[in-house]
Amino acid sequence: MRKLVVDFDLTILAPFLLWLLIALWNAVRVYRWASDELCERREGAREAERTFDWDSERREEKRKAKSMIWISSIVSVLVCGVWLMSDRWKISVAYQAWWILHFVSPFAFLFSAGCAWHYARRQERMKLMACLLAMLFMAASAEHFFHQTSNSGRIACPGCDDDQSDDQ
Repeated sequence: MRKLVVDFDLTILAPFLLWLLIALWNAVRVYRWASDELCERREGAREAERTFDWDSERREEKRKAKSMIWISSIVSVLVCGVWLMSDRWKISVAYQAWWILHFVSPFAFLFSAGCAWHYARRQERMKLMACLLAMLFMAASAEHFFHQTSNSGRIACPGCDDDQSDDQ
């Protein structure tokens, strides 16, 4: 059971928490200082001699950044709460997460295949290679999530095994 918990921590919780912290940092940065996109739009309006309402645009940008700060902070606290759960509870959460990801991975694989097809037709080799690498990761992830779903399901519900025959 401990190996499944460590695998869940390293493959699901740690990357998700890292992504949330990056989103939080970016939102704080935009809240404190104007984004590069807003500054470029301001310079473009100045060069084209158009009016640009800096205050309302900046207020809107700060409002969006503030909501992102709240969302990423709350979800980060929830992820840290899951991280600190006991192994028994964490296995139940891991089972649900792996079950969802085991169904999402084939769709991500198909999306990557479509992108690879698009970049192959346009002969953009670097993007094609990135899509092929993403397809490899998605195939490996789907297989990994499938096995971890069944492994954590056996631990979370030991009497619910699908492989049992009716004549036993």
